Amino acid sequence: MTIVAAIHDPDAGCSYIGSDTQMLYSNLRWHNGRKWIRRDRFAIGYSGDGRTGQVIARLVDAFWAIEDPFDIALAIRDALRADGFDRAFDGKDDPPINYGQEFVYADAANVALIDTTFAVTMMPPGRLVAIGSGMSIALGAAYVLPGLSRETVLRMSIGAAMELERGCGGALCVERIDGPA
Repeated sequence: MTIVAAIHDPDAGCSYIGSDTQMLYSNLRWHNGRKWIRRDRFAIGYSGDGRTGQVIARLVDAFWAIEDPFDIALAIRDALRADGFDRAFDGKDDPPINYGQEFVYADAANVALIDTTFAVTMMPPGRLVAIGSGMSIALGAAYVLPGLSRETVLRMSIGAAMELERGCGGALCVERIDGPA
């Protein structure tokens, strides 16, 4: 269970990405650190299978040359297929295949949702994007927090999900993305 969220702050010329650290599997609960991978100028947050983060971490160096979030989404899809994610999560093999994995892309100028079929939705500046079981709580919290800084909205939204969604927890991790790491 997860909460990963990002928001672009056009006034500060940066984006923020954040997550909880708790991982759940059956009756096991542990803290595994942040749920995104940061390389150079962007970060990719992930939700779904725990293996997803391992696959992305192994391949992120290849993403350095990719400039476009749409092409990054295709590279992630291809990497997951090569790793054995070749069966549809929803049991339907008709395109587009639902892989059951979601992603958040964030760089200094943009944030985007990469959905379970690897479609990319670029978010308007200042709009929170969230994935994972805590998504609805985080989005609801962001909706009622107008007038606060984007970073504060992100932190409070993730915090609400961690408090109210039993699968989310651990520590709150946030990183500012304003250029190369």
